[in-house]
Amino acid sequence: MTSLLRWAKATFQRVPSPPLCFPTSGFKTVMKVYTCDKANQEEFQIYKYLNQQNPSHPGYAHVRKALEMFTIPHSEGDHHCLVQKPMWESFKDLLYHNPNHQFTENLLRAGLIQVFLALDYLHTECKLVHTDIKGDNILQEIKDRVILESFTKAEMKKSSL
Repeated sequence: MTSLLRWAKATFQRVPSPPLCFPTSGFKTVMKVYTCDKANQEEFQIYKYLNQQNPSHPGYAHVRKALEMFTIPHSEGDHHCLVQKPMWESFKDLLYHNPNHQFTENLLRAGLIQVFLALDYLHTECKLVHTDIKGDNILQEIKDRVILESFTKAEMKKSSL
């Protein structure tokens, strides 16, 4: 959390308000910062709505949710921030990196089952329709936390920002 606060302070020349409340056991979040575009407010409302829905549905785990949302005040317009679990490559990236540029039957089956569970959750529980389903938007969860630890250490040595 300290490095995130340093980044926010350096980027926006002030400490975020309200205070950030992120999980403190390891690197478990990624932050998306929006400029003051009103169109992005709808995405925030949807994430708030998703966080209030039924977590016992089998598709709940396959829909990316907001861990935290906050606003950093700025003289030229507020910056709305969305904190989420970091994810791995998209289906499109996964396909590109595969030498055959094809999914195996087992990988495709497992991936589609997760997508269909997520869609069922969105449709039946949340009464929402996802209107931008494509390979770029189907992300894989990171199971090996060592990847994040290595990334964090590299960023602490030399920031990519």
